[in-house]
Amino acid sequence: MEISLTHRDTETMFSRLMILSFSFVFFGHLALLTYKFLDHDNSFVHGTKTTSIAVRLKTYDTPKDKAQLTPPLKKKVIKKKVKKAKSTIAKAKKENKTSDKKPKETNLSKSIDSIITNYVKPIYPRIALRRGITGEVVLALWVKGNGALEKLIVEKSSGNDSLDKSALIAAKTWKFKEFSSNFSKTFKFKKKIVYSLN
Repeated sequence: MEISLTHRDTETMFSRLMILSFSFVFFGHLALLTYKFLDHDNSFVHGTKTTSIAVRLKTYDTPKDKAQLTPPLKKKVIKKKVKKAKSTIAKAKKENKTSDKKPKETNLSKSIDSIITNYVKPIYPRIALRRGITGEVVLALWVKGNGALEKLIVEKSSGNDSLDKSALIAAKTWKFKEFSSNFSKTFKFKKKIVYSLN
């Protein structure tokens, strides 16, 4: 007895095989996924289902663990505060030392003449002499402990440019002696120059 399959029969058989294979693959994957997500070790404890995630969450909420986590943070904050306090104390000590060593400006302004080694008198400008212009120029000089002139300005002008310039030109030629053991430190001095026709 011969069984002959038509084209339609082969198509139906093929489609059934495809459906069967697809359903087998689908359910196989589904079973694998459910097996992965289920926790077989801690599935049931005294009749109640508790997963490992729930157990982990429960342990993190306990006050014992919180107490263990907070002290290191507090220690870090305390260490930072101690370092800050030490640095401020060191700065205060340095400031006190420098303030003790720094001489008063009034005493220095009086002793400017004593540290000048070669005083060059400012030249009275001819134009000012002809016009009978007089005045006083106050110079501010910043001199280092080793006698080097660092800065020179006209602190109080005479009101005449030629008189001010003459005072500055003369002051630039002045030499100063060593007057402090701290060579790098700068001291401020004042020098008054009077221009009069008498």
